[in-house]
Amino acid sequence: GLRNHGSMSTIRQYLRPDLRDKIKYQPCPTTISSYLCPDIFKRIPEKKKKIAFNAIIGKRQIAAGFNRNEIYSQLLKTINLLEKDNWKIEIVAHNRGDLDFYKFLHERRRDYKLIELFGAPVKEDLYCGLKYYSNTPFVFGIRGHAGMISFGMGGIPFTVEVHNKLRYFQNDIGLPDYCMDPNEKDWGINLYRKITEAYNDYYKIRAKLDLVRSEFFNATINN
Repeated sequence: GLRNHGSMSTIRQYLRPDLRDKIKYQPCPTTISSYLCPDIFKRIPEKKKKIAFNAIIGKRQIAAGFNRNEIYSQLLKTINLLEKDNWKIEIVAHNRGDLDFYKFLHERRRDYKLIELFGAPVKEDLYCGLKYYSNTPFVFGIRGHAGMISFGMGGIPFTVEVHNKLRYFQNDIGLPDYCMDPNEKDWGINLYRKITEAYNDYYKIRAKLDLVRSEFFNATINN
């Protein structure tokens, strides 16, 4: 079982022909969080200008040739434009490594609310992450689970392709345009435009993603 079709295609190339059909699509359980925790899921969502940024350019991404400061600087361009439109910006961290972007902003005297979804908050409330994402309609995530959990709780995810799996997931949920190309000049400005577009079409996109999530749930039950 693999959690995206892109990985399925890749792995098939390593297998003998008689084994290739044994690979099955099994979405990550986080993507059907609304079904697993219906008491936390917001069935009637509130349209609001609130977005969380989860960004980590670590050793693996740097080794692959990605420039940490360039990517973080593009995200800062996006944030600057969103702030002019009165968006509420938050930084969300799944572990200590995710604090890197928060520190990058702090060094530039840009302070935003930091949400830590590890350590003490999780010990106090195991479901704090699901609760946070259920109340955050838009998320930019470089860590794959930031996008997947957001989607699972009804949010609209964005990302930048510093790993194939990030593009694979956006393709599977029908939002390939919300995966930014890190080699594109000023992709941070394009990200701002896509977020604005998603806000304007919020209920339409949300309804579309609800259908995709139901397909993921049905695939899980069938498996």
